[in-house]
Amino acid sequence: MDLTLSIINELARIFPDGTFYREKIEQGFTEPSFYVYPISASQDPLLSTRNYRKRPYCVTWFPDTSLDTTSEQLETMSDRLMNEFKFLHDDKLHILSKDLKVRDGVIVMTFGIRYVVQEVPDESTKMQDLTEKGALKNG
Repeated sequence: MDLTLSIINELARIFPDGTFYREKIEQGFTEPSFYVYPISASQDPLLSTRNYRKRPYCVTWFPDTSLDTTSEQLETMSDRLMNEFKFLHDDKLHILSKDLKVRDGVIVMTFGIRYVVQEVPDESTKMQDLTEKGALKNG
């Protein structure tokens, strides 16, 4: 499950003409564009071989600074992200706990994704075959 790609796909569905990055570019990002990256991951065990995972993500949006409407772009994009970015259709997961801030002329939105995973058991640890040795005791 590539959650970063699912987030980019969902953002591309909402903003079809957008430019998206999942790796930091040393030469800088093309504007306007989105930069999507995971912040961390945590896991809590459930019954049997299931685990409850929590993944916080960050989406940074860089407005087109060549235009004189940076504040208007930031406000419009903030509203669209809060109103339209709610669900990852690829993985059928909800976007939770969105927090959006404007810092240094860019939008920084953090949010969480929670889901349950089933571990695949290691087949090499199972008994492969059973051999029986029989004899009479004291006989």
